[in-house]
Amino acid sequence: VYIQGNHEYRLERFLASKAPELFGVTDTRKILDLDIMGVNYIKYGRNQAYKVLGTDLIARHEPISMGINAASSTIDKSGVSIVAGHVHRVQQITKNRMDGKEVSCYLLGNLVNKNHGVFGYMKNKDDWAQAFGVCYAQKKEHFMHIVQIKNHKCFFDGKLQGQIYSTLLWFQVEILKRQKKEPITQYWVLGSKVVSRE
Repeated sequence: VYIQGNHEYRLERFLASKAPELFGVTDTRKILDLDIMGVNYIKYGRNQAYKVLGTDLIARHEPISMGINAASSTIDKSGVSIVAGHVHRVQQITKNRMDGKEVSCYLLGNLVNKNHGVFGYMKNKDDWAQAFGVCYAQKKEHFMHIVQIKNHKCFFDGKLQGQIYSTLLWFQVEILKRQKKEPITQYWVLGSKVVSRE
């Protein structure tokens, strides 16, 4: 599964307005060969939602609410469990609704080098944090683990994993290695983009 974000959507808008001859000829799906790989592409938009592993957790690019307390206000507005990126910050909160159901919001930070020149237009990156999430499912319940990355390293599966420069690529390789030892069928790896194995 690939959840389209605002940057991929920006490419579509650019092509439509500045290069209409190319609109439909190329887009993120074609550039990344997602159709060839059989990847389900979830379009960006206000109602974007993808149910993670058949649980009550909804994955989308943006939280429902922005601001400094985006995770908390996302739960307040939506009333459902959501995992998202977009804000470049790590936040996690769990609340109980009036009906007693527990709901959570997970904001997974980012997988970028915030000091790269491409982000020069951003005035404040002090609260950006590198991280990704791993979601496990047991029947209809989800269990989310947010994994921090510090200086290209993280702890995962009880071990220090070093020199991580391309987190999603590393995680795909690591999961493939683990699958040879023990089959894992119900997990998601989520970062600024989403990859899954269902």
